Amino acid sequence: MKGFIWIKLIAIAIILFIEAQLAQIEAILVEIPRYPLSIDVSDIDLDGNIDVVIGHSNSGNEVDNNPAITILRDFQNGAFASIDTSYTQPAYLETIKFAKMNEDNYPDIVIPYGEYQGDTGYIYMRVFYNDMGYYDTPTDYFLTTIPNTGYFNYTCADVNGDGLDDGVFPSNPNHILTSVINLGNNHFYAPISIDIGFPPQAIQHGDLSDDGIDDILITGSLLTMFSYVNGTFHPTVIENNGMSNEAEICDVDNDGDNDIVTYSIPPMGDDCTLRIYENQNGQFSQRFQQIYSFPSGLSVFDYNNDNLPDFLLANRLVTNLGYYAFSEPELLHYSTGGNPKVFADLDHNGYLDILSIVYDYENIRGLLYLNFNEGNGNFIPYPPTENIDDTNINPLPIQLSSFPNPFKTTVTLSYTIPEVYAEGKISIFNIKGERVKTLPINDKKSNVIWDGTDDHRKPIAAGIYFYRLVTDTQNSKTQRMLLLK
Repeated sequence: MKGFIWIKLIAIAIILFIEAQLAQIEAILVEIPRYPLSIDVSDIDLDGNIDVVIGHSNSGNEVDNNPAITILRDFQNGAFASIDTSYTQPAYLETIKFAKMNEDNYPDIVIPYGEYQGDTGYIYMRVFYNDMGYYDTPTDYFLTTIPNTGYFNYTCADVNGDGLDDGVFPSNPNHILTSVINLGNNHFYAPISIDIGFPPQAIQHGDLSDDGIDDILITGSLLTMFSYVNGTFHPTVIENNGMSNEAEICDVDNDGDNDIVTYSIPPMGDDCTLRIYENQNGQFSQRFQQIYSFPSGLSVFDYNNDNLPDFLLANRLVTNLGYYAFSEPELLHYSTGGNPKVFADLDHNGYLDILSIVYDYENIRGLLYLNFNEGNGNFIPYPPTENIDDTNINPLPIQLSSFPNPFKTTVTLSYTIPEVYAEGKISIFNIKGERVKTLPINDKKSNVIWDGTDDHRKPIAAGIYFYRLVTDTQNSKTQRMLLLK
């Protein structure tokens, strides 16, 4: 009889343990309405907390009941402060982005918008301008017409180096690249279009010419870079042998020049090819090629803060070991939901977390997955106990401040550390948790000046930044500052 009781108690304990684990799993799921298609992150109200925007599939008579856009505000203490589903309109938002579309520092929301008449689609760039943390009636800017059977993608990038994002839209199947250049004050030049010569698959932007200005990268049967010069885009073919579906622009080898990573997914989904093209003074050559069997897409982020971007293929993590050597794919320790994914430091612990969206067909709902990064490749369903906001009490006080704050060109970071600490460093992170600058310190009490550039001496964008002083014994203090342009 006693044996039976013990077995029963053990069974109850196991059930309670499983239920506790399931409760933790549910804690990372945020239910969102409608079918989610796209996601982006920023700081809408410049308060230092991550906000999320999600684009949905929405059309026809469903517009009155289902949102086209969901905004989740102010992630802190393990939850979002509010979820706004009031933006209802006919739309199919396969891509939604935050962008800097005017002179203030508040991130605007940009989506493509189409109106169809017969066999013709009239395509607009729709901008929700941010009014100090809130969005009102959008403004539409006409782009081009496409066949009713066509589709289009887009990116927002500063292609002329004036500090404002421009809209760049490739369309398929008419092989046209259309752009609108930002004039400021919510105005744009008339759209210009060029024939790119092949059906575009994906579009990315980044500085590939090492001139501090965004270039446009388009994948397809040709991997092509477009640079905006003298009022139009000029193409440079990077690769003409092999189809590429997806691409990312990142500094793979940490040499200060952005490289190109592509991922080719064949129709049957087998034998997907990852290729890396090294950038040497604006000239590209293939340095790495590997076949994988994960047909769910490519994401790039530095999960372990070693300044080397790592790759996420479906839910397999490929660690960048440096010098174009990479680990074997490792299954992540936790669910990553679906695609697409974005990365941000939700809990301010200095490591990028994973946010992904998926549609739950069984329960007819959208889900936002939150996976928190412990920094060692392990992702958990709740924020780690130690984070960049220093909720732990430091054994000895550290003083840290900045002046002026906000600042436009340079800022003085003042610090005082107790004698028991030998040395330390100040690291600067953007709102997504990406480290942009490291400043070594040697004195116990002094000042360091930061000029708003990253470790490669390139100017960084305006916005909220965290500066964190860490001593040789890993005691730390973190503060916030605002860079204006």
